Amino acid sequence: MNLSPPSARLSLNGISQTVRHNFFNPNVKLPEWLRLFDEEIQSAAVEDPARFSQGVHLFLQALNSSHVALFHESGAQVPIRYALHATIAEFQSEHGPAWVFLDVLGGGLADKAGIVPGDAILAVNGATMAPPVQPTFALGGRRR
Repeated sequence: MNLSPPSARLSLNGISQTVRHNFFNPNVKLPEWLRLFDEEIQSAAVEDPARFSQGVHLFLQALNSSHVALFHESGAQVPIRYALHATIAEFQSEHGPAWVFLDVLGGGLADKAGIVPGDAILAVNGATMAPPVQPTFALGGRRR
């Protein structure tokens, strides 16, 4: 799917306004970040969703926030911290390496599913899941 220039500009303006009004990090020079974002991203080739997403992702990464990201349907998968609102870490159990939940954000999908810190991930959509492969989820995916 191609991202039309008007849709890209609308998305970029929304990101800029959201960051401007809803973000705070005393270690980020927000006026400088906003200026660069507005100048560099707005002039990017917005017809290429992968390039668009990559450029926006790099700018959002510069905000140094653990739960700020952009995902586009052209992207394959969403990391667990965004999909389930939780973080995981590799754990060496007596049965081998496993992914274990470190924290679960209250009200997030993992919390609503009854997952608590210390729970292990054994499989995702029927596929065995173990390090080094991290679990990811499709955008708009449904639980089976």
